[in-house]
Amino acid sequence: MTQWLITVVTVAVLSVICDIILPEGQSRKFVSTVIGVVISFVLLQPVINLFASDGINVSSNHIVADENYMQYLENMQLEQREKRLEEYLLNQNIDVIEVYFDQEDKVVSVIVSGNKTVQLQNTISAYLSVYAKGYSTNIIWGGD
Repeated sequence: MTQWLITVVTVAVLSVICDIILPEGQSRKFVSTVIGVVISFVLLQPVINLFASDGINVSSNHIVADENYMQYLENMQLEQREKRLEEYLLNQNIDVIEVYFDQEDKVVSVIVSGNKTVQLQNTISAYLSVYAKGYSTNIIWGGD
């Protein structure tokens, strides 16, 4: 308890000294905010120690990610990417049948109806090189 009081007094004295030394302006506001946060943590230290001594562990070592939820989020993100890519290609007057991101193999497949043309292939490849960075591309033609 005495160590905590010494810490509180030390932080208070340092905050007063900083308040006196710093000129008016943005840096003073920033430092005052940081000092306020530090003082809050120092004042809450006994409460945190009280919980820790009762068996409540506030350590970050026990935080575990929910793998099912993480997989769900990844799947949703891939579905959104597929949908946006398909919408873009349709807006470019490209008849897209399906867009599929294979995250495991890092391949994006685009199934396009119609005949293969150099201009069409360049348009799709250019967009995929930016939009699907890190993925190899697989353009399948005439997938009626």
